[in-house]
Amino acid sequence: MQITQHVSLAFVDYSVPNKLVFGEKVHNAFIAGAATFPNLPHLPAAIKTANDDLAAKAAAAANGDKVAMDARDASEAAWKTLMKDNAKYVETVANGNLGIIDKSGYLATKDRREGRQAPANSQSPQTSVDGLVGGMKLSVEPDTNVDAFLFTARTSGVTVQQQGNQITFSIGVEKVIVVIDTHRQVTLTGLTSHVPLQVQIMGVNNAGCNQLTNAKTTSPQ
Repeated sequence: MQITQHVSLAFVDYSVPNKLVFGEKVHNAFIAGAATFPNLPHLPAAIKTANDDLAAKAAAAANGDKVAMDARDASEAAWKTLMKDNAKYVETVANGNLGIIDKSGYLATKDRREGRQAPANSQSPQTSVDGLVGGMKLSVEPDTNVDAFLFTARTSGVTVQQQGNQITFSIGVEKVIVVIDTHRQVTLTGLTSHVPLQVQIMGVNNAGCNQLTNAKTTSPQ
């Protein structure tokens, strides 16, 4: 049975760091879906400005200065208003259509249809070190049933065990890098040149997660 979806306003209660991540996601989605959302109350440029302002104000308030904290709160309130205005517009355009809500970067009230299945196993990661000294790009093929990806990279002496959404790393003196992101490509930094890393990816949505891909060994430049 088709379930009518509405745009969730849960982002209003996100922490500031999560608001910034969400704002960037919606900004990118509106750029990609410009033809679907031609009359946004606030254009992607305005979302980026609000995001950047909130990030700067939050950083300035980190030392607990009251004036800076008040400025952060005002910036956060403005961010909420902007994001709610666009959410209402998406609600109107989508008219209950989950695909259109997804295209906007916003989440649906129930997020997905009832009975959503955990994602199928992701394909092995693609890696690139071209032009990156001490870095590595990781990517995976897009999957519409995956909301976020877990990227990991480890040196050869590290073992990984998975139980559901719990990943246990046996580290010792070795290095483990874990990245959770809603984008299908991330860049690792601070790597040791020429020390090989074993790279794996796991896809996640609100119904569960898939299995880690087979490991691919790549050495940063």
